[in-house]
Amino acid sequence: MKIPMVWLILFLFLISCGDKPVKDNPVPLGNGIVEFTMVSVSCGNIEFVYNPAWAETPPDSVAFAGDINKWALSAEGYIFAHPDDGSYRLTLKLVPGTYKYYYVLNGIPVKDMAQIAGKIMPPPTRYITNGDTVYAVLEVGE
Repeated sequence: MKIPMVWLILFLFLISCGDKPVKDNPVPLGNGIVEFTMVSVSCGNIEFVYNPAWAETPPDSVAFAGDINKWALSAEGYIFAHPDDGSYRLTLKLVPGTYKYYYVLNGIPVKDMAQIAGKIMPPPTRYITNGDTVYAVLEVGE
């Protein structure tokens, strides 16, 4: 009688563990670092997007600043386009590597990229803190 009971318990355990939705939420790692799970970005043309909340006043300009452009706040080729859908979009050709960056709204750097995490794409691989600035980090694979 013990063997069927063990199988029943095992069966119930397996049923309760399966088919749970997997969410792509940030996981705090401590020391100001937050890591996202299931983020995979391949090299090539990568589109960066900023979607302001519907209730907030959209910025006049959005730019990309990071180690790829020597942290220039308004470098040519790093200004987001503003199509009619309300979003801001910038496509960059990236080779495999790790890129540290932040967005620049109306000429002012976003000093805490984690604060706007729900408004940006692709989701950063993780965030790192340096002084009072929380940078987004994107790891680009092959």
